[in-house]
Amino acid sequence: MLVVLLIALMIWAVYRLVPEDALPVKQVTVTGEFRHLDVNEIQQQAMPYVERDFFSVDLPAIERVIGDLPWVYGVSVRRIWPDTIEIHIIEQEAVARWGEQALLNPYGEIFKPTGDSKPAGLPLIHGPESRRHELIRSFLDIHQQLKSIGLILSSLVGDRRGSWVLALKNGLKLSLGQREQQSRLQHFIQAYPGLIAVRKDQVKRIDLRYSNGLAIAWDQQPDGANALKKGD
Repeated sequence: MLVVLLIALMIWAVYRLVPEDALPVKQVTVTGEFRHLDVNEIQQQAMPYVERDFFSVDLPAIERVIGDLPWVYGVSVRRIWPDTIEIHIIEQEAVARWGEQALLNPYGEIFKPTGDSKPAGLPLIHGPESRRHELIRSFLDIHQQLKSIGLILSSLVGDRRGSWVLALKNGLKLSLGQREQQSRLQHFIQAYPGLIAVRKDQVKRIDLRYSNGLAIAWDQQPDGANALKKGD
């Protein structure tokens, strides 16, 4: 307790007795791993708040202004004796597009970068705003389920009635309908390795709107198969 008190008194003495211009901030450092953020821009955003002495810098104000940048997920600011302000940033990670303007991070949160900074090739989630949370949760879950069998989800599109259509990166389209989408998806996951994977280049569309089966529309009819198969 005595040591803590002495340290506090020393800091107070420095703050009260040393002239303001005697402890200027000489350096603003930015740490983190960045793909979309620009360190120079971050430093420029912080400069108006560090043109004071070391102890008077408004750290919460810097956190607010940097936190408002579109690609910033988290930010913390601290003083490093005797003349440095360190800004540590966690950059947003985009895992999908929500509609045409917004992006989705791995935690199911929406953010909106400006300009042309949106990464290319992200999967798309599209649907009515009233179903946004349901579609986002389902996308994250479906993405992991399909990944387990080596497939990549390209888009999840839902309409106002609650009907879903999935598109996969390999070109397959899955119609899941309005009800029991998760159990219907399991029919596909179970059937894919043995029935569909070996002929995936010939499949045009898979209709999963059945209680205990699926239907395959073939782009090119395989030998010995009907154009449409149900319940396999």
